[in-house]
Amino acid sequence: MFDKLKENEELWDLFTRKEEYSVTFRDAYERFPYYLSSHRNIFEPRVSKFLVENGLKPQYPDGKKFAVCLTHDIDAIYPDKLYPIVGPVKALSRGNWLKQ
Repeated sequence: MFDKLKENEELWDLFTRKEEYSVTFRDAYERFPYYLSSHRNIFEPRVSKFLVENGLKPQYPDGKKFAVCLTHDIDAIYPDKLYPIVGPVKALSRGNWLKQ
């Protein structure tokens, strides 16, 4: 099923959030700015709809009608020992001489 998704480049890019990795501008917290997203309608689950239309049949615990799945996004991971070095190097590489 994911092969079909990969064939549809637009949906694959949405599924993998490709635009978050190719942007040159980040906000003050090094995040991808939501307003730059090409898909800002959170009430239109395009990838989920595609998967269901192509045979995905979700199974929920105990035969329930739906389930909630809480997730989180980690953009970067630095080992504790390297973080004091990585932060200033990143700031300097971006020409940000005042912020570490």
